[in-house]
Amino acid sequence: MRACTRTWFFLLSLFWIAGHAAIAGEPSTWPEFSPAKAGFSIRLPAAPAEQVDPSTGSTNFQVSDGDKLYVASFANLPREVLQQMSPQQILDKTRAGILRSLPGSSIVKSENLNYGGFPATIFVIESQTPGQPDTKLKTMAIVAGSRLFSAGFMSRKDVFVEADVDKYLATLKIK
Repeated sequence: MRACTRTWFFLLSLFWIAGHAAIAGEPSTWPEFSPAKAGFSIRLPAAPAEQVDPSTGSTNFQVSDGDKLYVASFANLPREVLQQMSPQQILDKTRAGILRSLPGSSIVKSENLNYGGFPATIFVIESQTPGQPDTKLKTMAIVAGSRLFSAGFMSRKDVFVEADVDKYLATLKIK
């Protein structure tokens, strides 16, 4: 959960350095990315950069395309977390952590759901930081067994097309 928060903060910083535009192409035509032993696959517009957070063991994959940022990640949840928290509590804490990591942000939509038989949450956050363009991100987080998976997309708010983002998120498959 802490890893997801740090990842989104890092990615938001990268995003501010990048360019402009909405989602590129049709996600169903992008190559499938399925990292070994990660337990998921997702379609991405290009080969992602990989980053491992040594303090949490979270593995993050990201593609930056102008001002568009595509992210997929997984983390092994510690046994004590699984014993003390329900999957929904883990998802709620993940969402709250991402929100806290983005200054001037608010959740504009959030929904709990079942994704492929696993508890999940999907949410949209808008961020307004002085001196930066307004941004919008949509993230889906899933608890499957002892792992937390997430995928998300972020862009400038004025070019964010939620229907296109939904197509990207729909390519996430838990194995």
